[in-house]
Amino acid sequence: MKTPETDFDRDLAAQKLDAEAREVEAKLRAIQAQVNLRKAQAETDEITRLAAAKDRVKTHIADFKKAAPANYAAAKSSIELEINDLKANIQRASEKYGAKSPASSNEAERRFDRKSDDESRY
Repeated sequence: MKTPETDFDRDLAAQKLDAEAREVEAKLRAIQAQVNLRKAQAETDEITRLAAAKDRVKTHIADFKKAAPANYAAAKSSIELEINDLKANIQRASEKYGAKSPASSNEAERRFDRKSDDESRY
C-alpha cells in the first residue's frame, strides 16, 4: 500500500506547492506593477505585506521538503491553507487595484493532476 510519506509523493506534493507559489508570485508581480504606476503608499504597504506572506509560504515549502514523514500531512495541509489564503488576498488586491492575472489559477492543478502515460498503464 502506498503511503503519502514516500519520497516520491512528498516530492510530487512539493512540486505542486512550488508551482502554486510561482503562480501566486506572478500575480503579485502584476499587482506590484499596477501599484508602482500609482505610487500610492497604502497600496505599496499592502503589497509589501502580501510579498512577506509569499516569502513565508516559500520558506514553509522548503521546510516541507525536509519534513519527517510524521509531519507530512500536517505540514502539507498547513501550506495549502497558507497558499489558499494568500491567493484570496491577492485576488482581492488584484480586483482592488485592477491588475490582470498573468496565468490561469487552475493551470498548476491541471498540470499536476494529469496522469503520465506510465501511470495510466497500471
